[in-house]
Formats: sequence, C-alpha cells, structure tokens
Amino acid sequence: MEWGNLVMGITHTAVLRRNLQWENNLGYSKYDTRVAFDLYGEEFALANHQKTLTINSTLTYRKSRRSVETGFLYLIDDLGTALLNQGQAAQSGGNVRYKSNQHLFKYFLNASTPLSEKFELSGSLNLSTVSAVERPFFINPAVSLSWLMDARNTFFGSFSMAYQPIHQVGLTNINLPVDYVIHADRNLTVSKIREASGGYRHAGARIEYSIDVYYRWLSGLKEFNGNIVSLQESNEISSGIENGNGVTYGADFFARLNTPRNYFTINYSYSRSFRKFDAINNGGWYKFIYDRPHNLSIVNSYKITPRISCSISFMYNSGSAYTPTVGMYYFGNSILAEYGDKNSARMEAYHRLDAGVSWLLKKTSKSRQTLGISIINIYNHSNPIYIYQSYDRDYFKKNNAFKMIQKDGASLPFLPAITYSLELL
Repeated sequence: MEWGNLVMGITHTAVLRRNLQWENNLGYSKYDTRVAFDLYGEEFALANHQKTLTINSTLTYRKSRRSVETGFLYLIDDLGTALLNQGQAAQSGGNVRYKSNQHLFKYFLNASTPLSEKFELSGSLNLSTVSAVERPFFINPAVSLSWLMDARNTFFGSFSMAYQPIHQVGLTNINLPVDYVIHADRNLTVSKIREASGGYRHAGARIEYSIDVYYRWLSGLKEFNGNIVSLQESNEISSGIENGNGVTYGADFFARLNTPRNYFTINYSYSRSFRKFDAINNGGWYKFIYDRPHNLSIVNSYKITPRISCSISFMYNSGSAYTPTVGMYYFGNSILAEYGDKNSARMEAYHRLDAGVSWLLKKTSKSRQTLGISIINIYNHSNPIYIYQSYDRDYFKKNNAFKMIQKDGASLPFLPAITYSLELL
C-alpha cells in the first residue's frame, strides 16, 4: 500500500470595524493512494488521486449573543481513479480509468440569536451549484435550538439537510481501505443527507463533558455491482453503479479534565451504519463496510517541567465489516467465487498505544523550537486495515483443486520517530 498527502494554505484576517471581521482562506490539498491486491489469481491495483483548490471568504458580525456570518466557497476538485489489472494492457477491459474535474460554488448565511435568557436559536442556509450536474442549484438548510439551563449546562437539538456531489463508491466483494472516488454528473445523481441530533453539554472550570446522539437518513448512495472488472471505458462507469439508501445512527461521549499540568480526554462513540441496494444482497439491509460500532480514544498529556512534557494515548476501534468468500470454482477459463452475505463478517479490532516526550528548546518573541521523541504502536500489535480471500496457486497446479487463503494488509508496526519543529510566532 502506498499513500501520500500534501496540504497547504494561507489565511488572512482583518478587523474592519468594531464587531466586524473579514477572513479569507486559500487552500490546496493533494491526496494519492495505491493499493495492490490478489483477486482469484489476478494481480490488481486500485489507485486514487485527488487535487483540490479552495477559496473561501467569510464576513462575520458579532455583538453580545448575536452573530451573523456570510460568505462564499469556491472549490475546484480534480479526480483520477484507476482499477488496474496488472497482467493486462493499459487500455484493456480489465483496466477501468476515471478522470473528472468539478467546480463547486457555495454561498452561505449563518445566524445565531437569543430568544430569551434561556433559549438560543441558530440557523444556516447555503445555496450551492455544481458543474456537470443537471440541477441548477441545491439548498442546504440547518436549524438548532439550545436551552441554557445555567452558565455551565446546555441542552440542544438540531436538524440539517445537505447534498454531497463527490461519491465514495464501494467496490462490492473487494475489501480495501480505499474507495473508487467519482463525481456526480448528469448520469450519477447527487447524494442527499438528512440528520437529526441532540445532546447535553457541561462546561466546568476544569471538567467538561458532553453526550450527543444523532440519526442520519441517506439517499442517492452509490456502489459498484459485482462486475467491477468487466467495465470497459470511463464513460460507461455509471452502468456498473447501483443506487441505494442508508441509515447511520449513534451516540458520542466526550470528557475532558484540564489542570495547569495535566490534560486528559476520553472520547467514546457507539455508531452503526447500514445500506440497502435493490441489486445487492438480494435487496436486504446490510452493514456498511465502515460500520464500526465501538470507537474509544484516551489521551493524557502531563507537563513535567515548563520545558518538558510527555503524553500517552490509546485507541480502540471495532474492525470493519467485509464480505467473506465461502467457496471457489473453476469453470472454463474463469475462476468463479461464491460469497456469503454482504458484509456479514468483521475484521479483528484495531487498537494501539502511543507515547511521546517533547522538549521546548528555545522560545523567543518571534519563534519557538521543539524537539520530540515518540513511539507509535508500543506493543507492536498487527492491525489489519483490509482483508481479502484468494487461493494457493501452487496447490491448485499440483492438485487441480482450490485451497483458499486469506490475506490482509497491516497498518503501522512499532514505529519510533524523532521530530524537530520550528514555529514562527
């Protein structure tokens, strides 16, 4: 597996007059992945690249408990995705390539105002337009109501609706840590997300905690059907994509303890995600590949001296769901696989322990220099991030029969690191 990411940006902020602020952002990001895998005796590679340029301008007015925020976002997104059969020519039917450039413009208006001493109303409305989509524009509303019991305790509830023109398309029957990424266009509709949420927050002087619950309805979701390697050209990709619906729900718990020398946080979430496609899993509901019910993160940072601090963190996540292969058959010159129920199996849980120490070498009014030593995955646990089934080729040649084997790709092993940072103040 190969992975690379580049992010850079510049921000300009100006105070135009009392209570009025203008902020402008220019950002650029580049993301590349390539994952190689063996699928029934054939070697494939899935490669994605995404380059995004964003321009954002926001004008904000704040006075007392009231605020108004307005501005625009302009985004240019360039996608390139390829599913490659390493043993075939670049333009053969076993190599599916996709390239697209999309422009998005969004105007937004956010406002917040108190209804009384105890209640506060917030709302937002943005109008967006996306190139290469038949619909001229999309309206995305959101509203939130908060009940301020006192200075430290708040209950809130909200409802929002949004449209997503960039699709993360799952490759049915292949369990990889990346998706096939495509844009919405005249053949592929935009996904729609509606969310209802609520919760409670306590903000004390040193202790803060909150619990949030949410439920999301999703429509216009995309996923490839099982014939991923039989697609021919990029302009036929839509013919191999199914449309479906989904639901996601869960609860998040967060707590933080902050003292002059110690900073401790714990975050636990329980979440479920299901999908339903007429042409997949006999039209029944199934677990989404990223359905991972339990997610736990614990972080503790302690300042030993004014210049030396240490930290330790622990992470635990349920394993991703995947579709198991229950049998293989040789028919003619093709290898056929028999699958179990869609995403009916789950990988082992992901967990690791990290620790680090940092020294403040020098600090002036203009800069700060820091040296750090860290260790990722202290107990060197092998965490699989994707899994797939194939067969033993040597066994097949000798016995003319299949012996199934399971392969997986592990993430970071025991990894020490030394870092030096220079921060300009």
